[in-house]
Amino acid sequence: LTSIPSVVFQCPNLVYLDLKRNKIEELPAAIGQLKKLRVLNMSRNRLVRLPKEIGQLNVLRSLILNQNEIIELPPEIGLLSNLAVLDLWGNQLDKFPKEIGKLSETLQYLDMRTIFMSRDAQAEIEMLLPETKIFFSQSCNCND
Repeated sequence: LTSIPSVVFQCPNLVYLDLKRNKIEELPAAIGQLKKLRVLNMSRNRLVRLPKEIGQLNVLRSLILNQNEIIELPPEIGLLSNLAVLDLWGNQLDKFPKEIGKLSETLQYLDMRTIFMSRDAQAEIEMLLPETKIFFSQSCNCND
């Protein structure tokens, strides 16, 4: 698939959406209509960013986005008040919104391996999410 079929967004009771291993480049704003979604797996696609509407998925527990090309997360990521798992390894993140800190009560697992970050950037994320188990690759001597 190169895009998410529109029929998916006509399923208001959908709780699990697995579209891994495709060629999807964009997560449309309509994703916010899936209010009962608990698991979203978009790993191994070609996503570059997430729409702000991702923040409307209030009951989302697992957001699996590994092996995409994501360069930044929207501040609305902090609205995912039930998120327990955020898998971002193998992306191109160079920005991390401070709003992620709002997830410090619920986020149990954050995977950021193979994302090149300075030790200072890693420390900032650890400070925002002190109770979260975070997996980083070795820090680089790169600029933030």
